[in-house]
Amino acid sequence: MFDKVLLALNNSDKPVASFPALPPTTSGTSPGTPPVPPEGFVDQLLAFIYTSAHWLGGLIVQLLEQIIPLQGPEKLIDPIGYLALLTIFLIVAEVAKKITWLVVLVGWVLIVARVFMEAK
Repeated sequence: MFDKVLLALNNSDKPVASFPALPPTTSGTSPGTPPVPPEGFVDQLLAFIYTSAHWLGGLIVQLLEQIIPLQGPEKLIDPIGYLALLTIFLIVAEVAKKITWLVVLVGWVLIVARVFMEAK
């Protein structure tokens, strides 16, 4: 019956090519389906941190290999990446700390100036 409908829609006597069914998979997904992304915020954050560390570690190891030949550099990618991320975080924290102290200092100077201006 389905072939007759296809023939009627095709307006020709030649049958429309049928496509084979997808082979069954053990995981229940088709072979071309991408992996499911993490659902929770914490899972996404951890996945982002790992991906960033792995990418950064890969860049650093690649630069190191141009200078020094390394044996088994793939073992160093993740540790170097995490250390680089921690270093960047500490640098940003130090800069933020200095900026915070500067804002606090300017705030106190403005408060003291206002107190002197109010006092007659």
